[in-house]
This record gives sequence, structure tokens and C-alpha cells, in this order.
Amino acid sequence: MAGDEGWSRPTGRRDLTRAGTLLRQGEVARAFAVAHEVAATAKENADERLALDALSVEADLLLSLGRVEDVLTLALDAAEALARRPRTPSSGFAVRGVVAEAALELGDVDLGARVLDPAAPGGGSLHPRFTLASARLRLILGAGSGTGIDATDHPTAKQDLPAWTFRVEATWWSRGPAAALALVQDVPLELATSADTWATLQFATTGLRVCADLGASTTGDGESRLALDVADALVRLVDARDLAEARMAASRTTRAAEEADWLAERARLRHYAPLSSWWLSAAERWQAHGRPHREAYARWRLSQALADEGDQQGATEQLRRADATARSHGPLLRQVRATASRLGAASEPAPQDGLTPREREVMDLAASGLTSAGVGHRLGISPRTVGKHLENAYTKLGTNNRVSALRRFHGQDRPGEAG
Repeated sequence: MAGDEGWSRPTGRRDLTRAGTLLRQGEVARAFAVAHEVAATAKENADERLALDALSVEADLLLSLGRVEDVLTLALDAAEALARRPRTPSSGFAVRGVVAEAALELGDVDLGARVLDPAAPGGGSLHPRFTLASARLRLILGAGSGTGIDATDHPTAKQDLPAWTFRVEATWWSRGPAAALALVQDVPLELATSADTWATLQFATTGLRVCADLGASTTGDGESRLALDVADALVRLVDARDLAEARMAASRTTRAAEEADWLAERARLRHYAPLSSWWLSAAERWQAHGRPHREAYARWRLSQALADEGDQQGATEQLRRADATARSHGPLLRQVRATASRLGAASEPAPQDGLTPREREVMDLAASGLTSAGVGHRLGISPRTVGKHLENAYTKLGTNNRVSALRRFHGQDRPGEAG
């Protein structure tokens, strides 16, 4: 109840900080228990700001574990409600930012844009998570020339490794590997070594992508030698974090896929053969997690490796699959199609229903007769999350019932017809 002895907002916020520390130490259950306790206390004391702080932290814990669909299940309704409010506290922008990051990871750009909608009223100060998610959305929508990229250099970039990682990625897409390499070099050592294991791996993998482009595309010049030196430093950085023994590793659902990306970029840099096997592993793992943009990137690299190995048919097939899964990521799609043009491969027609790859996967399984619980079991997600995917699919297909939606999904019915 309000005014409980010993309760205070600063105490609640300190406990939320402790939850993040517990997660990094591998104490996953305790981390969530602390966040739940703060949320309950905030509710009892009618403290909306602390409740939003707790919600954003719990959603961030899920995001840190790779459980992006659970983020949407937990916080999507709150995020959409916050976007419609005339004024939103900073913690509200944090909730919207985390939810948008989860949506973009799943390839649902429309949902990410809706949660971040800059036209939506929202007083208060923007949260760094919201700023970063907004910058990521602009990049995905096609800011290939650099439009909007400067916004990633917000005040926390030098204290936040994920923000720095995104700056490297955005620069790589917009200005090329040479410019991105300078950012990889400039990362503060303390920042790179003090972040959690998985933030370090993501930074190093992005950096290694840059180095592989430069080290593999030229031979013997100064830029190539510099890229190889930086790559060696990144490998030492990752090895020092002892990934295999990280206590948090066992709880991160995307661990194997992220490690597959790292190993594939390392193989590309060092010219390991057959390179296609490394990228096939990464693509299949990201596909299993329903991450279309990451899968598409891996298939794009796989197509290049197959072409180099003389498998033109295989390269063409992988480019078609990359094209299909990258359609909502402007810069990646341009690269896929540029490679297809060089190889003489045609792209497949785009699906016209607007469904994300995960929504199509859920609809396919529903069409096979599985219940929501059965679909969830097959995909490793909750029945409630399945329900969210189905609701989104129904809306995009222009209907509100399962039977009609499945007919339209399979092209047996069109909006406006009986069904």
C-alpha cells in the first residue's frame, strides 16, 4: 500500500540496477525475481514511473537473453498505449525503445515504426534506448546514404557498447568498411572489456565483418594489414571473455547463432574452406530463431561463398532466399540484389500480404491443423505470443477469423469476397 515503511523510488531503482548485475552474473531467476518484486511494490504504491522502470528493465532482461518474442508478449500493449499518450516519462520511452528493438529483430518493421512513431505526442525526455531504436529503424528503412545516422552519436554512445556497435554497423552500411574500421579502432578499451559477454561478442562480430571486407578484398596494402591487425585484437578480446564458460551463456537463447556468425566472419577473414559450410550453419540457426534480417545477411554471404566455390545454382537459390527474407531491410536488400545482378540471378516476386517471416511460419503451422499451443511448442514460443502473431496476420490479411485468414493466406480468397 502507498506509504509502506521502507519503500522509496530510489531504493526500487537501485534494485533494478541490481537485477541487471545479477543477469550478467548468470543469476537469471534472481534477476527476474528482483524486477518482479519492484514492479509489485510500484503497483502497490501507485508509482507509475517506477512501474514503467520495472517493465523496461524486465523487457530489457528478456532482450538480453535473446527472448525477443517474450518482450512483445510482456510489453507490447503498454508500449502502444504509451505511444498514444500526450505525455510520456523517460521510462516510458525506454519501454517503447525496448519493444521496438524486439520488433525490428523479428523483422516486423511496421510494428517497430508504430511503437516509435515520431509523430506520436510524447512530452518528457527521450531515453537512449528509444533514440537507438529510432536510429536503427531509419537505417532499416533505407538510410543507405547516411541519412539519420548521425543521430546514433547520442551522449551515451561512449558509455554503451551496443550503441557503439550500431554506429559501426550503420557506418559500414552507409559509408563502407574503411570508415567503419576507424570506429572499431576508436572504441574505448574500458567500454569493450567492461560490457557483458554478449555485448562484447556482438561488437567483435560487427568489427570482424568490417575487417573481413578489407582483409579479403585487398592483398598486401596498408589498409588490408591494418584490418588484419584489428581483427587479431578483436579475436583476443573475445577469447579473453571466455565465451564457452560465461555463466550467462546457457540462458541466452540465441547463443549458438551468435557464435555461428562470429565463426563465419572469422572464417571469411582467414579464407577457411569450405566457407559455405560456416555461413550455412549461421543461416539455419537464425532461421530457427525467426530473425529474418540476420538470416538474410548469412544467406547473402553464403551465396557469395557458393559462387566462389563454383556452385552457381546454389548461389542463386540462396540469393533468392535472402531476397525474400531481407525485403524490409533496405540496405541489405540492395546488397543482395547487387550480388544477384553480378551473378545473373533473378529475384523472386515479393509476397503481397505484408506478413513477416515469423507470421508466415505461424500461419503455415496453423494451416497444418496445430492449435496455438502446438504451434508454440513447435517454435519454442508461448501460446500468447502465437496469438499475437495470428492477430497481426489477420489484420494484414483483412479479416478477423482464422478460417478466412487461412484461405486468404493460401490465395483461395481475397479481401472483399465471402469467406
